[in-house]
Amino acid sequence: MIRMAAGERWKKSHEDFNKKDDFYKLGRKEQTSLFRLRTGHNKLAKHMFKTFRIGESEMCKCGHSAETTENILQECLLYKEVREKIWEPTAELSTKLFGPLIELEKTINFLELAGIHP
Repeated sequence: MIRMAAGERWKKSHEDFNKKDDFYKLGRKEQTSLFRLRTGHNKLAKHMFKTFRIGESEMCKCGHSAETTENILQECLLYKEVREKIWEPTAELSTKLFGPLIELEKTINFLELAGIHP
C-alpha cells in the first residue's frame, strides 16, 4: 500500500513522464512481460541458455531459429495461427512492442493465447 501511494504521488508530481509511451497505461504484470520482450532479458530459450546455460540450446521448439522476441512475435511456425488471429501479416515488430495501447494489448493477448510467459 505504501509503495502504491508513493507511486501515485510520484506520477502526480511527474505528469509528463513518458506520456508518449502507452506502456505505462498497462498493469504491472503486462508491463513486466513487455519490458522483458523489449530488453531481451526474458525466459525465452536464447536468453536462458546464453546467460544461464539453462536448457539444451537457444533454439525455439520449432527448430528453425533461436527463440527470441522477434522469433515468437514474427516468425515461429508454432505460433503462426495465433499471430494471424491477432495481427495483419504486415504488422511490424516495433509496433507490437512500442506501438499505441491497442497494439500493446494485442501483444499481451498473443502471449496469453500462445501460453508464453516471458
